[in-house]
Amino acid sequence: MPEALCFIHALTSVHAGAGQGIDAIDLPIARERATALPFIPGSSLKGCLRDRAQQNPDISDADRRAIFGGEKPGANGEAAAGPAAGAISVGDAQLALFPVRSLAGTFVWATSPFLLLRLRRDAQAAGLHGLPAIPQPAAGQAEMAHKMPLILTNKLILEEYDLTANTSSPDAESWAAWLAGKLFPQSEDADFRDALQQRLVILSDATLFSLARTATEIQAHIAMDKNTGTVQDGALWYQESLPAETVLVSLLRAAPRKGRGLSGEEILNLLLPGDQTLQIGGKAGTGQGWVRIARAGGAA
Repeated sequence: MPEALCFIHALTSVHAGAGQGIDAIDLPIARERATALPFIPGSSLKGCLRDRAQQNPDISDADRRAIFGGEKPGANGEAAAGPAAGAISVGDAQLALFPVRSLAGTFVWATSPFLLLRLRRDAQAAGLHGLPAIPQPAAGQAEMAHKMPLILTNKLILEEYDLTANTSSPDAESWAAWLAGKLFPQSEDADFRDALQQRLVILSDATLFSLARTATEIQAHIAMDKNTGTVQDGALWYQESLPAETVLVSLLRAAPRKGRGLSGEEILNLLLPGDQTLQIGGKAGTGQGWVRIARAGGAA
């Protein structure tokens, strides 16, 4: 069963909502039940891929039905023969790299042993092997690939965290090189590859999980009264979003149905022939949800 690993790189803030308010946040983002880490549901990603396929003239109606399912066409012009299952399965997009403000150097791409463990599991399922060892930074420490101007003396200051920086971590350097090559594979992405290798920071799970809960983007919104031009009474709400530069990963599986024509490799190549720019989540009219999808593994 062909599988591909997809990196979802947020170009703008992304609001993949939970559907209900939590505490003071009226529109929170979706989070995993057990870990409270943010994620994008696979159904949302699959819907975006379906919309893109419908706009692609290189994908025929028959191929779209084979990939995503739909009504089976009847024989000799007869009515549809009933629903048909699709051939593509899209997993939830799980957090891989979280952008965090830094006192020096503006920001870092932060990850942790647990996030790297899940990433390695999915990468191996997609046929990507030989990934680096996973470092285990202690609480209050950060493993870094490069010294850069991210630290003050030997300290890395992220939000309210004052961390001791290990700037000579070979495992962090190996992960930075691997991630940069997969997330920014094109020759024109050289500057971003360098930026990721310079800014990757591996934190303890406890520190990363805390930042993923408290360092998301919170935006206040209002509604205007069209008659008076002033704010409507009670029309103030708060919306949570993943910040721009967040990176998530999703696993795609292609399982062609008998007699449907397309192989698994052909399905993956039709859906993700190269880097794709999609809009995911809500608030599209305000410019949110633009992401770049880079495929790694699977058929090329």
